[in-house]
Amino acid sequence: MGRNTKISADDARFVRTAVEKHYDEIYFFLCRRCGNEEIAKDICQNTFVRFSCSIGGYMEKGSLRSYLFKIAVNCCNDYYRQNREHLPLESACGISTGYADSPEHSAESGEDGQKVRRILNSLPPIQRDVLILRYYHDMKPREIGACLGLKTAGVKTRLYRAKQAFIREWENE
Repeated sequence: MGRNTKISADDARFVRTAVEKHYDEIYFFLCRRCGNEEIAKDICQNTFVRFSCSIGGYMEKGSLRSYLFKIAVNCCNDYYRQNREHLPLESACGISTGYADSPEHSAESGEDGQKVRRILNSLPPIQRDVLILRYYHDMKPREIGACLGLKTAGVKTRLYRAKQAFIREWENE
């Protein structure tokens, strides 16, 4: 979509509805993924900007939620490729993020919550992503595959390996 190209009123309403419905979930995913609220806000905004720019290419065949998560993962990966000095280790260094204070994320508070965040941030990004999408966002392997561009069998393999790595780290701490 070019700079001077405008989206239709229907597309603008669809984007606005998508933001209202999915913003918080995408933002919390990015907070967990990045460990930094400011970076997560920037990437989340970029996610919805990209979505609005690609609205003409969005086919309603798949889940909008999965499509938005896929954009968010890609935006996050792009961000870290461009900003290698901001690797997602802030939580591992003990910096608390405010998203854990919301009621639906209260399980992340306290000592165990900090340990979970530390371990998640120590995992390779693909393992961290599959665990977050599966256990925090209750996605099925098929949906995770749609988000990450993987086949369902590949997601299951990565989930298994990620759980094993998480357990090993949990027991070592």
